[in-house]
Amino acid sequence: MTSNNQQVQEMTPNNAGRKSLSKKTLSKVFRRSIGYNATYNYPRQQNCGFCFSMIPAIKELYEKKEDQIAALKRHLNFFLTAAYLSGFIFGTTCALEEENANTPDFQPETIDTMKLSLMGPLAGIGDSLWMGTLRIIATGITAAMCLQGNVLGPILFFLILNVPNLLCRYFGFWGTYKTGTKILSDAESSGLLKKITYVCSIMGLMVVGGMIASNVNFSTIIQIAIEGSDPVMLQTYFDTILPKLLPLGLTGLMYWLLNKGVKVLPLLFGILAAGLGLATFGII
Repeated sequence: MTSNNQQVQEMTPNNAGRKSLSKKTLSKVFRRSIGYNATYNYPRQQNCGFCFSMIPAIKELYEKKEDQIAALKRHLNFFLTAAYLSGFIFGTTCALEEENANTPDFQPETIDTMKLSLMGPLAGIGDSLWMGTLRIIATGITAAMCLQGNVLGPILFFLILNVPNLLCRYFGFWGTYKTGTKILSDAESSGLLKKITYVCSIMGLMVVGGMIASNVNFSTIIQIAIEGSDPVMLQTYFDTILPKLLPLGLTGLMYWLLNKGVKVLPLLFGILAAGLGLATFGII
């Protein structure tokens, strides 16, 4: 009896003829989304890659050519977020496109609104977690290995940075497709996304401070002559005031120059020239 009721329920008008994305199509969208940032452009940032990734889903959901064109145009609008967390938006977009194809009174503008509302918070979390934290941790772990010529250094760096990236994309994509917008909208409305961003920023700053102290080598060899006693190294006074004061000052100077618009390449050549000059005159 239960089996017959289930069969009747499956044949009700609400479910009959409903368009659903196949697992094969969803897998195509996910595989395309991995490299969507390769088509980065300045006018609309990541829009071309996003639209290209969504093509398999659009072709399966919309039979009419004009509906496919409208969907493609919709995903050619401006889009920019952290690629590491883009799976959450791709999965949610697939769910919304599926709903749009099955619900006559669905507003397609909802899809654009969703993308715009999520790409900002996810960009903040992704940049803080990967660029500001995970990348620096990976560099700190593997830098010494690379300096020693250990081939495992770059391999380990690649794995530390990219394994969490792929896992987050995968589970984010499939998870949000199944749940729609519920998880992300709840997290954003409750303020959880802001809290995660704040925590990741603090962790990133702590790691940066440790990296400066351990990996930036900058000290002076200037000696101060004292009458009646041996000369004293100027570096000793700096270490008394604050250990690693000079590396901190150098890092702060580079940060200030970058904020002033100085490009990275001139900074590199400038540091090289200044280092050679200071070493020649016996300052460092």
